[in-house]
Amino acid sequence: MEGALPLVAVVPFGASLPLSESEDVSAIIHADLGRSGRFDLLPVISMPARPSSLAEIRPEAWRSSRVDYLVVGQITPVGAGIISAICA
Repeated sequence: MEGALPLVAVVPFGASLPLSESEDVSAIIHADLGRSGRFDLLPVISMPARPSSLAEIRPEAWRSSRVDYLVVGQITPVGAGIISAICA
């Protein structure tokens, strides 16, 4: 459909420890994309799965949700107050 915005799913990132609100990278990405006005965002509750790596993605599940782009990732603590985020 012409003029339609791409649908993006920003899956909550996998994490080995609970995250504070300021460390929730997936929520920050979701909010930034939403504020840009250039994307429609799939609500987390509507996501067919919660992969945190490329190997866990099942394309057929996302196709049925009509998602154009998928953001997944993992967060790992690396030191006092420091995290490492890997996105795909």
